[in-house]
Amino acid sequence: MVVLDFTLRPEALAALHDALVCLAKFSDAVSIEARREKLSLTALNSSKSAYASFAFDSSSFFSSYKFAPAAANVDGRFTCRVTKTYKLTYESVEVMHALFDKQSAQNRWQIHSSALKEAIDYFGPKTEQLDIYAENGRVTYTSFTEKISNGKGKPQARRQFPCRSTDHLAEVLKQPLQTAVSLSTADFDHFAAAEQMHIVISVKDFKAIVTHAHHLRASVYAYYSQPSRPLQFSYGMADIGVLCEFTLMTIGDPQDHRIDGGGCDGEE
Repeated sequence: MVVLDFTLRPEALAALHDALVCLAKFSDAVSIEARREKLSLTALNSSKSAYASFAFDSSSFFSSYKFAPAAANVDGRFTCRVTKTYKLTYESVEVMHALFDKQSAQNRWQIHSSALKEAIDYFGPKTEQLDIYAENGRVTYTSFTEKISNGKGKPQARRQFPCRSTDHLAEVLKQPLQTAVSLSTADFDHFAAAEQMHIVISVKDFKAIVTHAHHLRASVYAYYSQPSRPLQFSYGMADIGVLCEFTLMTIGDPQDHRIDGGGCDGEE
């Protein structure tokens, strides 16, 4: 157990608040790890498919930062002109961290968060998954849902992109089909990724990441190798000492990079 005593400037406090809001979209529990060189806040979702990490540099993010060994049962204290003492319920646990090898991630791109923010504004509120696909110098972000109904109010699952059938007795979607937003690779600060490869992730996770990155006005970096392997988004603000990393599991068949957009011939 260590004692941690730090002071935050107003702008740093706002950044910490935004980080906690973002982490809350991944998990109800947040892990706090203090080291001499940084303070880390991490969260792992219940299905262990998404990991979020925020690292705050001790020398640049905090106006003062003291880290030293101490006895247990130390109260957490936040001071702002008047002293307020908060006794928070916590427990000592072994924190799980997602492992990601950037060296093996051959596909990489970088784009400013403002461009991605404009894209996610078009996504339907109840879509669940996001397909990222590059071809002919363009990158398409397609949000979609796999929940369909058999016409009697009974939801069923389908692994293909959904589409509307001409048979009125066939299954119909309970939600809108899909929304696709296409960006030119020229809009990216850097783009070096394979074309004709579908990478599918959670829309909810992507929205949370882009929204927070947009608050920081940061550029978002993406690293991935192939479908069904982890993907990592990262961004930060070096001037205030914040580094954010999100490692997400992807869906897809590494042997077949194409997702059939037809899928109207019948159920799987």
